[in-house]
Amino acid sequence: MWRLATLFSQMRPSLEASECAGDDLVSQLRACREELKKFINEQNCAPILIRLAWHDSGTYDQRISEFPQRGGANGAIRFEPEMTMGANAGLDKAKRYLDAFAKKYPLISWADLIQLASATAVEVTGGPVIDMVYGRVAVAGPQDCVGATSREGFGGNAGLPDALPPFGCGAATPAEHLRNVFTKKMGFNDQEIVALSGAHTVGRAFKERSGACPFGYGDASASKHTKSTCTVRKDNAAGVGMAGGCPWTKNWLTFDNSYFSRYKDAMADDNLLWFPTDEALHTDPGLFRMFGGLSGHRLAQDWGMRAIKSVLVVAGGADATLSEQAVLMRSLRDTNVAKIEGDDLKIFMGLLADLFPGIDVPRARDYEMEEVLVDVMQNDYGYTHDPDGYLLLKITQLIELLGIRHCVFLMGNPGSFKSAMWKILKNAKTRRGEKTTVVDFSPKAISTNELYGFVNMQTREWKDGIISKVMRDLGQIPDSHPKWIMLDGDLDANWIESMNSVMDDNRLLTLPSNERIPLKVHMKMIFEIRDLNYATPATATRAGIVCMDDTFGVQWRSYVKSWIKKQEHPDNVKEQLWTFFERCGASTTL
Repeated sequence: MWRLATLFSQMRPSLEASECAGDDLVSQLRACREELKKFINEQNCAPILIRLAWHDSGTYDQRISEFPQRGGANGAIRFEPEMTMGANAGLDKAKRYLDAFAKKYPLISWADLIQLASATAVEVTGGPVIDMVYGRVAVAGPQDCVGATSREGFGGNAGLPDALPPFGCGAATPAEHLRNVFTKKMGFNDQEIVALSGAHTVGRAFKERSGACPFGYGDASASKHTKSTCTVRKDNAAGVGMAGGCPWTKNWLTFDNSYFSRYKDAMADDNLLWFPTDEALHTDPGLFRMFGGLSGHRLAQDWGMRAIKSVLVVAGGADATLSEQAVLMRSLRDTNVAKIEGDDLKIFMGLLADLFPGIDVPRARDYEMEEVLVDVMQNDYGYTHDPDGYLLLKITQLIELLGIRHCVFLMGNPGSFKSAMWKILKNAKTRRGEKTTVVDFSPKAISTNELYGFVNMQTREWKDGIISKVMRDLGQIPDSHPKWIMLDGDLDANWIESMNSVMDDNRLLTLPSNERIPLKVHMKMIFEIRDLNYATPATATRAGIVCMDDTFGVQWRSYVKSWIKKQEHPDNVKEQLWTFFERCGASTTL
């Protein structure tokens, strides 16, 4: 198939021989759009047409006021001064695709045609239908192009970013390089830079078109996420690894959010591309804040005043012998690592290292409590296998959060150790003389009236709900031992919004009867949830979060290995059992 595509790239489209369709601009635009849809679907050329439109727009230079010298979406990309620049290598193929359309629809200017082709390509690949405004004036010839003279101070690649070091514009880092190009030259802010990078969700990089594809990496300055080889790989249904090019995403012919939401794939998969300028979106604080908004990262969800207050509370109780910077660094780390998972944690720790260079303070540990927890895990629950102390770490993070927050979300997929975590902690506290009372129920299994209570309209009597009764009953117990209210089930705006007054500093449940029930100091609310998809920011920021990362199957492997260890079988049988589970376990937990 790739050979057919190569042959096609050397041919002009058959549309060239067609007669002009329509006598007015609107008719030609409509006909051209429909014909482009068919053409793009047949040739799978959407990515290169999107790239052509962006690079035509990328000639814009805010430092120049005169038209057409200031550049922009004016069709200049098709002429020699622009097309021969390094960043535009390979775009002559896209221009050849459109030559036939330009002849068939002469009322459409080249400037409009390039943008129309790009908008149609976005639509064909599953993106939004873009409302276009037409009437752009195309430059008449090479003499009207911006040319290389305006690139002074921006490198020799038409003012567009270099994917690999050394970067142009005297930039020391990829993030600085992106801002030098897009902010100084084109006036972009960080949000616009990140959004523009999302175009990498479609298309592949080719060595012959940009000397930067994953060929010949390996020097010390290259990103740790770049690939050292790019071989001819077997084609497959997803389109990954087709000969000669390397994509950023697995479905490189689909215009979606995967560049942002599935960035871990690119970092871990040798068949996917990851440039230093892509990595900059995660390592630079300003760019990452915008990236998180587009990707849905949990890391970007809670950095408001409540999070700052938690940091200050922890800092206030820190060891007085530590320096101010050490106290602040440890407080920021210990109050946030629980809600960060996987590769996001590496990014967060990298940010801390930049903010507090040379400072590494060990976290405060209660070794006596840890010994009790390990004993409960092994003897009460049979968890004898805890690789790298992951499960123990998550329980201690829960302890720390319960010390500074009265509401905590245990967040993770089913089977990710959420229930076992609080049960082990409950038993450990009881062993140490802190008898812990727990009432657990599923709020999704009952109606809102049954949850909070309601007034019987016929008798005018108040009927208590489950949560109102539980809070009232626990509050009347005279001792000050821990009391936990466990709510097991996904968050739902229908019931969780009424909890906001309990979850904030008021700690009051306000009922429809106007009664206010306080959540006392020794009472906590713990939510077992899968995610925060249906929680508003107001709810998400009111609770501490412990994220359970099951990406590598730590939990189910711990269950299985603990079970196998207890079996009375010869070692070779146990090894064979583990082999079977390892072979089949991952696929059954998806």
